[in-house]
Amino acid sequence: MTTPALYDAASLDVRVGLAEAHRAALEHFAKPGTWWTANERLEIFRESRQALECELCEKRKLSLSPYGVDGSHDSLGNLDDHTVEAVHRMRTDPGRLTKTWFDAISAQMDAGPYVELIAVVSVSVIIDTFTESLGLAFLGLPPPAEGEPSRKTFDQAAEDGAWVAITKPNPQTRANIVRALGLIPPEQENFWQVFTHHYLSPDGRAIAQPQIELMAARTSALNQCFY
Repeated sequence: MTTPALYDAASLDVRVGLAEAHRAALEHFAKPGTWWTANERLEIFRESRQALECELCEKRKLSLSPYGVDGSHDSLGNLDDHTVEAVHRMRTDPGRLTKTWFDAISAQMDAGPYVELIAVVSVSVIIDTFTESLGLAFLGLPPPAEGEPSRKTFDQAAEDGAWVAITKPNPQTRANIVRALGLIPPEQENFWQVFTHHYLSPDGRAIAQPQIELMAARTSALNQCFY
């Protein structure tokens, strides 16, 4: 049984819990975050989709090194250049990001906004890839809510050898992608809810967890994912 207005047009049944997690995630991004406004968060989501049509990103993906290809991104024009660069590289070529690249982004963007941006792009990849796999158009985004970012700082994250402070491993944040969002617990929790419904079988699956792990490992290898 599917959730109306999300996956009711799908030819396959979509688990209600998964569809609800997607709906909740989109609504989450339509609210002010910790460092970005609701409108900015939705623009990051849209720009993540736009990256798939970017000629510069396509040329870089096909090149031996992305740093040997100059040019401008085909952006929507609603975000500044360094934010667009971060979004496009995260969406289209994350396996070849370097510390030098991160340092250049960090010169223009503090760690908090950077981590929140990662959270938006990461969830956009999950939702959009799933939607595409069903042969459907990307889901529409809700209207942005008014209000300012909380700009609240959290102390759960600490230096642990990553580019930014991350949370220490525990049963709910043992995956590095989840730990990497530790600077902003609300984004960590939002990602975890989406991730869980795709990966950890909270509401029943037709295949067992070892089979899911095999598929995840093989897909990650094909996509050159650091997983």
